[in-house]
Parts: sequence; structure tokens; C-alpha cells
Amino acid sequence: AVSEQTAFQMVNGLVQNSHSDIAVSITGIAGPTGGTVEKPVGMVCFGFYVKDKHFVKTQHFSGDRETVVASSVDFVIQTLVDELSA
Repeated sequence: AVSEQTAFQMVNGLVQNSHSDIAVSITGIAGPTGGTVEKPVGMVCFGFYVKDKHFVKTQHFSGDRETVVASSVDFVIQTLVDELSA
């Protein structure tokens, strides 16, 4: 399921099993099909664990499947840079 709750559970499980200092989870609908009114194509939920802090974010990207995936990767990288430099 695509949700912030799912992203949180995914990243939490990753941290518990790997004992990592940094972890990221991604769940979303990249398209071209699979979207609904509530969860449209381009909706992506992210789970983060950085500096002993869990947090989730949801973004809505436009474009084709490849663009949504690339935008998701860019978002993760920028979020990690921002968090690590804070």
C-alpha cells in the first residue's frame, strides 16, 4: 500500500534489521497505470531515518514513469543532503 504509514514501517524495519545510521524507504505509484483519485500516479511516500530521527514525506511528481522515478531519487538525495548538513 502506498502511504506514509507504509513508508514509516518499511524504514523502521530496515533500521531494526540493519542497525544503519541512515535509511530510506520509497513506496509510490510511478505509473503509467495504478493511480486512483486518492492516490494518483506520481504520488510517492518516503520514509527516512537520519541522525536518530524517523520522518516521512509525501511528494507528487508529474511526468512519465521514468521521470517519476528520477524525481524520487533526486528528492531522496536532496533530502539527505539537507538533513546531514543541518
